Amino acid sequence: MVSHALEGGEPPHGRNGRVLEQDPDPGFIPEGWVPPPSIRNLNPGDVFDCLHRGVRDFRASFPFGLFFASVYVVGGLGLVGLLLFIGEYELIFPAIAGFLLIGPAVAVGLYEVSRRLEAGEPLQWGPILSSFRRHGGTQLMLFGVVLIFMMIVWMRTAGWVYALTFPVAPATFGDFVARVFSAEAQPLWLWGNLFGAVLAATVFTISVTAIPHLLDRDVDFMTALVTSVKAVARNPGTMFFFALIIGVMVGGSIATGFLGFFVTLPVIGHTTWHLYRRTVIHSEEAPAGAPAAA
Repeated sequence: MVSHALEGGEPPHGRNGRVLEQDPDPGFIPEGWVPPPSIRNLNPGDVFDCLHRGVRDFRASFPFGLFFASVYVVGGLGLVGLLLFIGEYELIFPAIAGFLLIGPAVAVGLYEVSRRLEAGEPLQWGPILSSFRRHGGTQLMLFGVVLIFMMIVWMRTAGWVYALTFPVAPATFGDFVARVFSAEAQPLWLWGNLFGAVLAATVFTISVTAIPHLLDRDVDFMTALVTSVKAVARNPGTMFFFALIIGVMVGGSIATGFLGFFVTLPVIGHTTWHLYRRTVIHSEEAPAGAPAAA
């Protein structure tokens, strides 16, 4: 019946013989609907190119990079100093590692700098410092809450692992250092590093393109999170390579007493923006007639 109606025949009838009303607008796509972005295939060369662009952006906006790196470094050193002051020595290493988990949220201003450089917009302190409110700020703040929750989970778990390994709290910082580098600390390093690696991989997967995406587009944080997971799933080798580069840069920065972050944090932030732009293809950016990548 339906096929005849579509071909210009009689309209379809119901069981009681009544003519069924037909929707004059049979479409099911709501007004304003935007198709989800697709994902481009990447290779390590893309990471190097984005890294080059990240260094270029850092050089073109040095005062901004120095400012955001200073906020991160001062915050990290302040947290370590507070733990030393209150004698919570066993939380120092977990705090340093956990503080890195919220790095993507701290880098929002750096993403905005790269966005403005790419768009040819002026670099102005006011709009850049308030960039988290570009699309209202709610979704970025929700994602920040997710990252803070991850940090809390890591801190609590690391504390439990330490307590199970050494039931008695260290009396001095020297006592703490002697403990963690003793043979008895092997389970602490094993389980702590294993859980930390899983958590770090999770944070990387859900955020590598998500936070730049939330800054760039007016989308909800779950859409950005899922897109980021798809990007990593489609390019596992390339994303692992990028994560490895970040790990080396972060490790070197910690080894310098956080001073290395004055260079590495801006470069990582700017590079992440360009990797997002290289990876995530929005509907209006896709070539006409091109098949979706993901």
